[in-house]
Formats: sequence, C-alpha cells, structure tokens
Amino acid sequence: MFLNTGSIAKTSSELFAHRNTVLNRLRRFGELTGIDLRVPAESARVVVAWLG
Repeated sequence: MFLNTGSIAKTSSELFAHRNTVLNRLRRFGELTGIDLRVPAESARVVVAWLG
C-alpha cells in the first residue's frame, strides 16, 4: 500500500492501522532487507523487482 500511495498517512488510513505501526513495519523491512522504502530510488528498485 505504501508503494502505491507514497504517504504514511494514506497508508495507515487504508490499512486501518496507526501511523506508528506503518512506520515500524517500514523500519523493520529496512532492517531485514537493507532497503529503505521511504527513499524513492530504493522503493522503485523494489517495484521493478516485484513486477519483473
């Protein structure tokens, strides 16, 4: 959802989750993969890899 919207607020609203929950999940994803989805170039890499 975050990759579609690019917004923490919209993502949390769409997922019915608190914004801190979304931030914590993005942080954890970054810890596990080494990719920070809040950086546009890095999130673009994920989208291309996911679709490719």
